[in-house]
Amino acid sequence: MITDMHDIIMFSKEFLLHPTTVSSIVPSSKALSSTIIDKANLKNAKVIFELGCGSGAITRDIVSNLSDGAVFIAFDTNQTFTKIVKRKYPGVIVINDFAENVEKYMKQYSIDKADVIISSLPWAAFSHVAQSRLLRIIYRILNPGGSFLTYIYLHTFVFPSQNRFRKILNRKFKTINISNAVWANLPPAAVIRCIR
Repeated sequence: MITDMHDIIMFSKEFLLHPTTVSSIVPSSKALSSTIIDKANLKNAKVIFELGCGSGAITRDIVSNLSDGAVFIAFDTNQTFTKIVKRKYPGVIVINDFAENVEKYMKQYSIDKADVIISSLPWAAFSHVAQSRLLRIIYRILNPGGSFLTYIYLHTFVFPSQNRFRKILNRKFKTINISNAVWANLPPAAVIRCIR
């Protein structure tokens, strides 16, 4: 509990210092993380990417559900977060860089495609150009039949940027499912699962 409280305080501090890149004032809840993991089907995934790992709230559950021999790479631009995740989860490849540079690291680690991509990136804060560019990359690196999972905060659902984001998803992916609201998260959210 003390560690959890320390993580919340540290996360909140990073949000106040970097409000455009840290998408929430507190880490994702266990309820949100569980919803993502339930939909991700990690047992059959050999390569998993987490884009925007934050302080590791979802990383923890990904690690707990990995299959033997799976490769898991977590990205975040926030150096404080990547240091924490490296320390907590030494078996995870943690990279302090922008998600759009993922292909550079795929070459470095001889990875052709990803089976599951889980994102906590702040899509509502991105421009149309940034949303389109990142989703092109995600689609390109995802195996056919692979899953891309992200979440949106309910209060942003009516934002023009969020509406734009969902339209891009609908154009790109063959199957899109949106979960019921996860009320036990601050702020409440819904998980989107897209299948290539």
